[in-house]
Amino acid sequence: MAHRWAILLCLETSVFKGVSADGSHGLRDGSFFDELWELYEAKNDTLWPKAPRHEHITWRDVNVNPEDLQAVQGMTRADVEHADFRRRCMQRDQHQGIIDWLTTHQLRRLDLRHRLMDRAVHELGLYKDTRQWAHVLHEDLGAGAPWHSKAQVKSRWPALSAAIAELEKKLFTVFNVELEEARAAEKFDDEEQAEGLHVTGSWTQRWLAYAKSAAPSVKASLRCDNEAMFPKSCAALLEFDAALRAGHGLGVYTSRFSIIHPGTKVVLHTAPTNQRIKLHCGISNPDGLMLRFTDVNMTWQAGVCEVVDDSFEHEIESSMEQRTRTILELKFWHPDLRASGYAYNMKEDCTGHGVRFQ
Repeated sequence: MAHRWAILLCLETSVFKGVSADGSHGLRDGSFFDELWELYEAKNDTLWPKAPRHEHITWRDVNVNPEDLQAVQGMTRADVEHADFRRRCMQRDQHQGIIDWLTTHQLRRLDLRHRLMDRAVHELGLYKDTRQWAHVLHEDLGAGAPWHSKAQVKSRWPALSAAIAELEKKLFTVFNVELEEARAAEKFDDEEQAEGLHVTGSWTQRWLAYAKSAAPSVKASLRCDNEAMFPKSCAALLEFDAALRAGHGLGVYTSRFSIIHPGTKVVLHTAPTNQRIKLHCGISNPDGLMLRFTDVNMTWQAGVCEVVDDSFEHEIESSMEQRTRTILELKFWHPDLRASGYAYNMKEDCTGHGVRFQ
């Protein structure tokens, strides 16, 4: 991820140590980085089988970049404080690459992930929370939390709370009805989720709507993907989007049915940014499958919508005995984003620009 930036940072901060006399990389400094280098050099990075359980699963083969590891080891608080928003995104991207590698392949050494994030928060000042390791972080969005209760949403974002209440009325009478009709007619063409976040089982999705622009914009309107099959669902989504725009200035940019099948493991991960949050609306969860954050578990309930911030680390694990879980998921721009006055229109490699709201 963003390897060209990693090399640039190494040169600028004089971190690149090359290969030592014993043939190893990096600098042995008596810290936990010694253990990270030992893991890297051992190449023992396969806790999950690389043969996918489903033909459409893309294996998330995460390998740590040694230049990133060297740059992170030599990074200082001054490097972070003097960085502009692009450079800070790159610094976080380098951390995230190491954390993804540890999380995906080194589950027995998650202590190193904790120590790396503790250093990033308390020594470098690169993050505010050890649980939130997204690399495009907007630092002026107020207090974040993995999950926002109904009472918290009503107090902080009353327009969102009212829109959710209206949407919940339609979960069974509209969304579930049209979903079951599509399944009965064998027209529900769900597809495997292709990000490589699940390492066993099957996680499928069916897109319903998306914004005409993926960038934060007051002008980007929502467009239904298959209005002929889901006409009332589309109308309900457009109503929800309009209510959000009226209350907070920015609306929905994707919506889908998300289905977790038995025996599915979704590895610990974060969203790339905290500039948007999600609404998870329960359609069916007969065996109480949970979304696990670091210090809180959330169980999807049929007919109930929950506001979650997936820029905080989270994971899902379904046993073979747990039946299929189906939710309606909406991604929408953070309700405080417009009020902050600006946003970052950033890509995965940290290229992009800032957006100012009038």
